[in-house]
Amino acid sequence: MTQQDGAAEKLKKRCPFIDIIFGTHILHLFGDYLKALDTQKSLIDVWQDERGISENTPVHRTSGLNAWFRMCAAESAAREFNAIVNDVKKLTESGYKEITLLGQNVNSYGSDFDDKNINFALLLERLSEINGKFRIKFMTSHPKDLSEAVVKTISGSEKISKFIHLPVQAGNDRILRLMNRDTLQ
Repeated sequence: MTQQDGAAEKLKKRCPFIDIIFGTHILHLFGDYLKALDTQKSLIDVWQDERGISENTPVHRTSGLNAWFRMCAAESAAREFNAIVNDVKKLTESGYKEITLLGQNVNSYGSDFDDKNINFALLLERLSEINGKFRIKFMTSHPKDLSEAVVKTISGSEKISKFIHLPVQAGNDRILRLMNRDTLQ
């Protein structure tokens, strides 16, 4: 939200008690921003472009077994394929037993790459090939990008959870239009 044109300034005006406003593509800088508050009253740092994707975004771990892994370093900028595979491999080698891939729409992974052979089904397949005993989960999916290849990859893997988080809001085109959502037609 804060990355929308003028949104940060409107938010600061409406809520002057907010100390830090920044976009999701620079989440990895949050610790630095907190430290900066020692010397300044507030901080607004919103980029209108991605300025490069950080491949060093930390993985959020909820317990000794679970890791929540962001597939995107920016709102719509997916992390590099081999970087994701390598990071998940490191997590499994560190003993994590459940890796949850997170994204605005994980099914669309690869759609913005020049190499059109890279997609979410291929990523899931490669992650399934990593040695070790672990489970792969993912969220959130969008119905428009859920492909047959993804379903086949899930069904053919022992490591991918047989669960798809698929937020379906309405099946009625009139209701979808009222909600400002795309219709099926």
